[in-house]
Amino acid sequence: MAGVRQRFGIEQIVFIADRGMLTEVNARALAEQGVGFISALRAPQVRTLAAAGDLQLSLFDQTNLAEISSAEFPGERLIVCRNPTLAAERARKREELLRATERELEQVRAMVEGPRGKLRHANAGTIGERAGRVINRYQVAEHFALQIGAGAFAWKRRSERIAAEAALDGIYVLRTSCPSAQLSSAAVVRAYKELKMAERAFRTMKDTLELRPIYHHLEGRVRAHTLLCMLAY
Repeated sequence: MAGVRQRFGIEQIVFIADRGMLTEVNARALAEQGVGFISALRAPQVRTLAAAGDLQLSLFDQTNLAEISSAEFPGERLIVCRNPTLAAERARKREELLRATERELEQVRAMVEGPRGKLRHANAGTIGERAGRVINRYQVAEHFALQIGAGAFAWKRRSERIAAEAALDGIYVLRTSCPSAQLSSAAVVRAYKELKMAERAFRTMKDTLELRPIYHHLEGRVRAHTLLCMLAY
């Protein structure tokens, strides 16, 4: 970072990263270099904030943007945003996945209870193995409770868990080490959304231009390959 500052005369650097890139180790490394950062919290982290009371859903009664703080992220600002369009889309997609899973589970029940079912009179282990392949297919296993026994199979939705997840639909939380004097809450949101331009560039280079990863081991070749990708884009 010191080299970047000296070469280009940059006084302040703010690193914008997606959820997977900004680990806690990377966040500490940036802080040690005096570099600010903007990223977003993962879904489990957002649920933890809500469970701890740091994130109050009543914040969105009047606005879709609010700033909060949490002891889990000392020295950082948390900007909470709600996108109604995204909320509706996530609700729709969840319901589709739930119904698809229910259709698969009904097939398993038919195999257990049907007069000609393949799993009729099967032991609990065999039924559980078959149900396990189904319940994990659409990544919504946590929303179903299964009852499995010898020659018996039943299921039901976990309504409370589904409702708890639905309450956070469309909500995302940005984290930043930048002070409010440097970037307002709205500016943090705008800066994070600019990641889509970099992501679009990568998709174009990898798909439209078909510049798949080429592995180099010499610094000069790495720089040359990067330059060619940029020029092609």
